[in-house]
Amino acid sequence: MRIIFLLLLLPLISIGQEDKFINENAILSPNLRTVKCHLAGFPLAGPIIQLESGKLQLTFDDMEGDVENYTFDVIQCNKNWERSSLEPMEYRDGFSKGDIDEFDFSYNTHTDYTHYRLIFPNNDMSINKSGNYLLNVYNEEEELVLVRRFLVVEPKLNIFTSMNLPIDIMKQHTHQEIDFKVTYKDVAIQTPMTDITATILQNGRWDNAIRDIHPRYARAEELNFDFQDKIVFEGGKEFRFTDIRNFRNRTASVARLEALDDGYDIYLFTDPNRQEVAHFSYKDLNGKYVILNKRVVSLDIKEFDINSTFDENNDIVSDYAFVYFSLDAPYEFPDADVYLFGELSDWQLKEEFKLEYHEEDHVYGGRVILKQGYYNYMYAVVPHKTKKISFEETEGNWYETENEYTILLYYTPFGARYDRLYGVHVFNSQDAN
Repeated sequence: MRIIFLLLLLPLISIGQEDKFINENAILSPNLRTVKCHLAGFPLAGPIIQLESGKLQLTFDDMEGDVENYTFDVIQCNKNWERSSLEPMEYRDGFSKGDIDEFDFSYNTHTDYTHYRLIFPNNDMSINKSGNYLLNVYNEEEELVLVRRFLVVEPKLNIFTSMNLPIDIMKQHTHQEIDFKVTYKDVAIQTPMTDITATILQNGRWDNAIRDIHPRYARAEELNFDFQDKIVFEGGKEFRFTDIRNFRNRTASVARLEALDDGYDIYLFTDPNRQEVAHFSYKDLNGKYVILNKRVVSLDIKEFDINSTFDENNDIVSDYAFVYFSLDAPYEFPDADVYLFGELSDWQLKEEFKLEYHEEDHVYGGRVILKQGYYNYMYAVVPHKTKKISFEETEGNWYETENEYTILLYYTPFGARYDRLYGVHVFNSQDAN
């Protein structure tokens, strides 16, 4: 098929061996696409499970359309995503590797693929300690082809949050400050000022996480994380969206749709630059996407939230297409590149999501291969010198923007050999107070 052929033309990423340690989300095989890792049954939730009771779900498509004998293992990390001091037998129960033996072939699609699904823990392997973990997937040659981060929590701490205006007057209309307190009862924490640290994520991203925050002060069974100008994030804007559930009829974001003998081309309307556009509030997925096919399920974006579930038949009856994105740009950004960014790009700057400037049309444009669904995204400007992701020049920043935040609380007493995850709190910026 056309999409499979062009996938093989993408620059090949060297596939690591089994003993190679990669501590971030990574897709190391050009055959794998549409990787989702989340709380089982809830594709908009993060990859966070409770110790002894939660289930993690990993799904991905193999574009070769054949059957591969994939296996998996897990590696425990510390709070900074370095290997912990524990041996695998100390945090894993069961076999050292498990099989990913649940799969289905695509049905009634132009593009053939095999859809794989793993529910973890399972009969092959389970986890007996909380903390940060890596889920590694290997092919038949025992080459590492896929890495996903996930978290295992033993909830012992209660977290109460509030959103406040930053004290820096220059940030009050563009940034969001998070303050919170932590309470605990019947939990032995001898030196909380040093033993407890917090990491805060915005919309599930790790690239701009604020890490290793100690309490400001402690008193009886309460820790305070009320700082000034410390836990502060750029507000951004509500994410842009495209609805490509239907490959036969245009939706509001689709300018032109071409059904070819060997696949589909979808041309989206050119997106305007939103830097100077006033904030407008609407429901979004905070940068995520869901696989949906209009033949299977109707869509009401207003009802989407972290607890939404979807018909799993979407995963095998949804097709792939080339989707053409473009951003209005009167001039080329000097000494910088522009990327599509969001969960669709794995929250990373990937070459296939890099856009080229077309001077004759005054747009940044490019095409990516996407599966039928509903997608959020933004345009990121990345200066060559700093390599730092910025949305200021394409999207703008507003304090009023609705964002999802996750607070992670790690407990590491003196002499401990691993960081225990004692608390997780996921909240919406508009509901925090």
